[in-house]
Amino acid sequence: MNREANTARAGRLAALALSATAAFLLAASVAGGHTVVTPSSVKIVDGGPQGATGVVKSSAACRGHRVVELFRGRQSVGTDVTDNEGNWEVHAPLRAGVFQAIVKRRNHHFRSHGVLHKHDCGGDRSPPVSL
Repeated sequence: MNREANTARAGRLAALALSATAAFLLAASVAGGHTVVTPSSVKIVDGGPQGATGVVKSSAACRGHRVVELFRGRQSVGTDVTDNEGNWEVHAPLRAGVFQAIVKRRNHHFRSHGVLHKHDCGGDRSPPVSL
């Protein structure tokens, strides 16, 4: 083969290799991303005239730093942020009534090596509790 033919052939091989690499990376990024939704539950454990306590149960990554809001009927009476174990306390004067706690869904989306990952901690509403 002459020099021009070798150069043209090398150029075609380089273009083919580049196309194959791009196709592989695109397929890997589509296949590699994932969504994980971890269920969570919130429960009122105890309460009285000075406030209420409870717990969020979930995976370790979803227990801590969750905002819990306590309601009497439709009225919010206070909020707290869970500790690393999922425990929360709302210190507020409470009148007797039916209460519920709500923990909202928390989304954590990030890119790793160009791939989008979605790790979400599910939300929940506690069963009604008379305090």
